[in-house]
Amino acid sequence: MYLVQIMIHATGRWFVNPFIDLLFCCGGAIWLLAAFFAPTQNLSDYGFLYLTVIPLLSALLLSDPHNAATLVRLYGDSTLSKKLSWLTYLAPLIFALLAIACMVYMPLLAVALRLYLVFIAQHSTMQAYGVALAYCQKQGFSLNGRERDILKRAFFSTAIYAMVHQLEMPIPGISYVFGASLASFAFAIPHLPAWILYATSLFLGFALLELACMLVTRLHCKWEYFPAPALLILSTCLFIFLVPPSAMPMTWLFIPAFFHATQYLCVTGRYTMNKLAQAEGLEAAPSFFSSAFWGYGLQLFAVGLTLFVLLPALPKMFGVTYSISYAAIFCAVNLHHFCADFVLWRLRDPALRQLIVS
Repeated sequence: MYLVQIMIHATGRWFVNPFIDLLFCCGGAIWLLAAFFAPTQNLSDYGFLYLTVIPLLSALLLSDPHNAATLVRLYGDSTLSKKLSWLTYLAPLIFALLAIACMVYMPLLAVALRLYLVFIAQHSTMQAYGVALAYCQKQGFSLNGRERDILKRAFFSTAIYAMVHQLEMPIPGISYVFGASLASFAFAIPHLPAWILYATSLFLGFALLELACMLVTRLHCKWEYFPAPALLILSTCLFIFLVPPSAMPMTWLFIPAFFHATQYLCVTGRYTMNKLAQAEGLEAAPSFFSSAFWGYGLQLFAVGLTLFVLLPALPKMFGVTYSISYAAIFCAVNLHHFCADFVLWRLRDPALRQLIVS
């Protein structure tokens, strides 16, 4: 019974509990998937279950709801909606027009898809930095301004390295995600100057060396260990973006759902439950196994289902294929999601930091 209580009720050191956090918030699931697919990463060696059923279910249950979580926070708070009116009304209109234009003009869809594939690297890596920073605060590893900048440089240099290299390579498995007719849209930009690639590699190497020196110094002088969850998050980011996608296409199919989306849902779920407890004057926040959280999860699922399943079916009345409309709406929603997250989830806000970290 005591073990059950530990697993159900999150302590202040974790967003949910050690098992869920390490597996779905820190990247443990990606390492397990990579080990599972290690015997062969060839897409042709896997059947309908791994190429269609599981990716589809993971998108419906994880990736789509994670996009919805941003919209629920933005539109569910009237004060926030009014304060960020440009993000609430103007930006969605611009991205909706972009989606329509992409359905009509295929080369524009190619550009939008490539923008998504490039900026998802920056978006997911800097989200991981914020979560790693939260773990440092939750687990008592305080960072001064200089140390925080060093940690940020490690993640930022990883993002820059990934973005530059994403420009040069199409993503394996894109046809399984967006439909075979869209495979050619994941174009690459060939022949980037070699010095750019070398510069990003050097920047990453120096940033990681600087971080290692800082952590060794902390260990030697204060006998303080860098929190394991934060180290696992950084290691997962490096693994994802330093190993070429062509070397592990099967693993790449599951990275958006089982690292970025699950991490996002853990953090936003904790924020939402803490905010609910604050609003209702509860002594403790509802757990992730409570009816309050499942109600929140059902709301996210419904919004995600509407955006990514039902909405792409409407343009079919005008002769647009489902795969094209899905890709256009997917890109538009995610580009808005990148902009919104940049504004909504900033740990510099003391009230937000308290609700996430506490």
